[in-house]
Amino acid sequence: MNILITYMTKTNTTKEVGQKIAQVLSAHDMSVDLIPIQDISDMIKYDGIIIGGPINGMKWVPEAVAFINENQALLRQKKTALYFVSYLLHNSRKIWKRSIRTSLNPSKNIINAGEIGMFGGKIEQSFPTPVRWLFGVNKDLPLDTIKWDDVIKWANELVEYFKKD
Repeated sequence: MNILITYMTKTNTTKEVGQKIAQVLSAHDMSVDLIPIQDISDMIKYDGIIIGGPINGMKWVPEAVAFINENQALLRQKKTALYFVSYLLHNSRKIWKRSIRTSLNPSKNIINAGEIGMFGGKIEQSFPTPVRWLFGVNKDLPLDTIKWDDVIKWANELVEYFKKD
């Protein structure tokens, strides 16, 4: 089974999550290519496609949305999964969490994506106090909020999803 993981990243966090997913899928005898979204030219040979991107401004990055819109006919014919990374996913006010969690719904619906992965993210430095207050972020929150066990668990669920007829 040939799987494509394509991603858009600004800080390499989305790529790191993609690498972990690829590692798990490869351990289950799947052939996996991990390619930046801007470098994708042909997806015909893949049995399944995973598209990842960060949340920026409480929305999935426009590059990932545009990729889905431009390739929706082909993506509807493939088993697809979507994932995002967001530093604020688990550690912000309810209003922001809700906005983040629903940000993939339009893209999911366009292509009928079968699986959605939602993961914490990383930032390079702590938010200034006014920003922490706005988002409801504790000042002691670590700069890396990725729960790698969740990524591995989801990747194992993808194995089952892609192997189903």
